[in-house]
Amino acid sequence: MGLIAGKKFQNDALKYSDILFGSTHKSFFGPQGGILLTNQEELFHQAEFNTVWRTMDNYHPNRVAALGIAAQDLIAFGEDYASKIVNNSKGLGKALEERGIPVQFQPWYSESHQILLSPKINERYGSFLEISRKLEKNGIICDREGRIGLSEATRRGFNDMDRIA
Repeated sequence: MGLIAGKKFQNDALKYSDILFGSTHKSFFGPQGGILLTNQEELFHQAEFNTVWRTMDNYHPNRVAALGIAAQDLIAFGEDYASKIVNNSKGLGKALEERGIPVQFQPWYSESHQILLSPKINERYGSFLEISRKLEKNGIICDREGRIGLSEATRRGFNDMDRIA
């Protein structure tokens, strides 16, 4: 969602979709949760009717306030942030490849907030499950699909992908 707001990824998404669902905590850098966007009032009311008190049963004003601050940040800094996050993803993909760690989608690696390790990595380091278990034993929590996200690193000002690699 942050990359769309930052004009680096499909900023015409609602042109092709009636409803857009997304996360508020990855490239949007807000509190954990989801968001639903539509330009059609009737669809909004249908979605609201079918989610509130059915699949969504908690309302947390603190989350709404935090989401408002995150949205304000995206308005002010979104384009710069989106450019940096895509550059960091590309840079980390390249830096890992240069160190013999295969990454999907060479030579551009990514146009988003994450890169995907290549399954070829399994030949050298074991399965993604084995890799994630090794990392978790060292305090690094990751998924088991070979995804590496750069949202938080970028948000905190990291830009030296050689150092991270």
